[in-house]
Amino acid sequence: MKFRIDDFPPNMQAQIRAKLAVDAMGKNSVLPSVQCSEKANPATNEIKHGKKRGEANQTERRFEQQFLQNTPRVYEGITFRLPGGSRYTPDWVWWVGGQMYAVEVKGGYRHHSHGRARTAFKECVAAYPRVIFWWATWTGSTWKILRDGD
Repeated sequence: MKFRIDDFPPNMQAQIRAKLAVDAMGKNSVLPSVQCSEKANPATNEIKHGKKRGEANQTERRFEQQFLQNTPRVYEGITFRLPGGSRYTPDWVWWVGGQMYAVEVKGGYRHHSHGRARTAFKECVAAYPRVIFWWATWTGSTWKILRDGD
């Protein structure tokens, strides 16, 4: 089943439109985040492990280069509110023919946050059946990509 941005609640529509704002050069704009997590330094917008907020890590960039090269996409472009009160932000979001796709990209090494991300991902798959979700894991030599994380 396909849907439009107008199918989302007004606050989510504004978030989607802001993230999809295109600058004069035709590239996706990276808008500064107004939210600051406890891990981030608000003065520098740096996270503890060196990655800037709103920037893809090396594995996420590899996925983008291999699979999303010619697709208009947004990095961390939408945050889903889950029924239990938590939130989930997929790594990449894009639309094709009115259908929304979202992918979570993970490397082969399992960080402590892997289990929490997996749980939120599965909860989001159940809560938003009209979105096509993928779970992509870089094994070190190849990608393992699962639809709905199965």
